[in-house]
Amino acid sequence: MKSLPETLPDETNALQKMVLDYQSTVDQLQEKLKWYEEQFCLFQHQRFGASSEKCPDQMELFNEAESILDSLKQDDSDLEETISYQRKKPGRKPLSKHMVLSQ
Repeated sequence: MKSLPETLPDETNALQKMVLDYQSTVDQLQEKLKWYEEQFCLFQHQRFGASSEKCPDQMELFNEAESILDSLKQDDSDLEETISYQRKKPGRKPLSKHMVLSQ
């Protein structure tokens, strides 16, 4: 931006020309500021805005793997075994003989 001269001219024509020059500079800077604000809003929307799936068929990519897993599960269900066992009941072990105090 142009700086103001230390002394202003006394002629009105020269003053009017200076004002017009400064006004055109202000207009240019306002246009540039508007462009930067639009770019900022666009980048914010791209980064933080809502996104959607671009391709509706994209989710079908994994159907093949799911169908393979389903067929494997059906094969495994035919071979199921039942395992039975007994758990030990929780409890305290008795004290050893040398620790027992006789009364």
